[in-house]
Amino acid sequence: MNRPMTLALVFVASIGYGCGDDGGTDPPRTGSVQVTLAMAGTDLDPDCCQVTVDGGLERTIQDGESTTYANLGTGSYVVALSDVASNCEVQGESSRTVQVAADATTDVTFGVVCSALPTGSIQVTTVTTGQEIPPDGYLVVAAESFASIGVNATVTVENVPMGDRSVVLSDFPLHCSVSGENPRTVTVTDGGTVETTFEIECPFHLGGYIAFISYFSGVPGDPGNPSIFIMTADGDDLHPITGAPLEPQHPDISPNGTRILFHHVRGSGDDDLSDIYVMNADGTGATTLAAGEWEDAEPAWSPDGTQIAFHSDRDGGPSTVWIMDADGSDVRKLIDFPSWTPAWSPDGTRIVFAGRDDDGEADLFIVNVDGSGLVNLTPDAVGDNAPAWSPDGLWIAFTSSERDGNLYADIYVVGANGGPITNLTNNPNTHDYHPDWSPDGTRIVFSSYREGIPDIYVMDSQSGNVTRLTVDFDAGFPDWGPLN
Repeated sequence: MNRPMTLALVFVASIGYGCGDDGGTDPPRTGSVQVTLAMAGTDLDPDCCQVTVDGGLERTIQDGESTTYANLGTGSYVVALSDVASNCEVQGESSRTVQVAADATTDVTFGVVCSALPTGSIQVTTVTTGQEIPPDGYLVVAAESFASIGVNATVTVENVPMGDRSVVLSDFPLHCSVSGENPRTVTVTDGGTVETTFEIECPFHLGGYIAFISYFSGVPGDPGNPSIFIMTADGDDLHPITGAPLEPQHPDISPNGTRILFHHVRGSGDDDLSDIYVMNADGTGATTLAAGEWEDAEPAWSPDGTQIAFHSDRDGGPSTVWIMDADGSDVRKLIDFPSWTPAWSPDGTRIVFAGRDDDGEADLFIVNVDGSGLVNLTPDAVGDNAPAWSPDGLWIAFTSSERDGNLYADIYVVGANGGPITNLTNNPNTHDYHPDWSPDGTRIVFSSYREGIPDIYVMDSQSGNVTRLTVDFDAGFPDWGPLN
């Protein structure tokens, strides 16, 4: 009588067991820990702090912030706060054990109270020497505090937090240089005053001046040896800065205006040799940078003053463009075909130069300073020479002859990436040559035979208006110094 009931119970039990097996096990339940930082007091630590849970991945947390560690298994965890500044103190334990419950967030708040940092003072002194001392002084930045300081003066920056602090002297002209480290680190002690002195040298410089070569002797019809002359942009303060035995050519003023590159010609006739020199802006201290039984010529500073481009036949072949460091070291060849008159782009990444194309014509080429990316900028059958890059990097002025049917040389301009070529001087009766831009790009200085004897002229780059700066000076190779 009981057998059917027994079978029914077995069947129900089997169904119940099978349903549980098909569903699997439930996923583990997790919780979270949210850590908050609350700071109070004075001189709060701006870099506070680091937090970890069970010594795991550190997280940065700052005043008023929270960070959440999610998907933690249930159980006990150690939450720790570290990297607290010496003048700050954690309220309570900096390492705390908390319990994480399933589907819940455990909040942990670390209170940190900071007291005033012990402070001291930094006393800064400037000692300025040289011929061109700036009238307005400098700016001192000491431990994030700013102070004006005269050229030979002392200032004291108070209430500087104790410890190693940075001191920077700034706002000095390009022609001035600071001896020693700048910025420099000083150690501030509690209640003490640490002293530091900046020595600044400000030599004569050619900011805004024009340098050029002249054979002027003062005797009509009797040319002298070449000398480097300088003058202001309006032709004033005209005087020579070199003399015998130097026979300089192609002056180039350094980017900070304190030095001049040039090449010195030695020998005569077909045996001319030339060496590259550098000297101070006042003509003193001439030093040889490159010399040998060859022709090193037409040097040009890089915009940062660390390198010099020039042309040379030092490897026994035709003259080509080379580069060396500003001290004459690390000389390396840039171009393998006949090339000369290099000029740097304002950003220092490229060089424009004149060179021979495959047909033997003189064109302008541009190349990267590592020798890559060579481009012929003016691929035509005329003579192009003496390029000069505009300060904004957009244009290149140059000398060209036999262009536009003109047998004489004129000053032209072309885009630095190519495009139409424009005649700026339009002087069909005589030579205009060797242009250079003013530092602001609004004017171009050049040499011209338009009055019979080569002199220095300046032209407005937009209107084309021309002004004569020298009279009967037999002058050429003008170079315009930087704004300074």
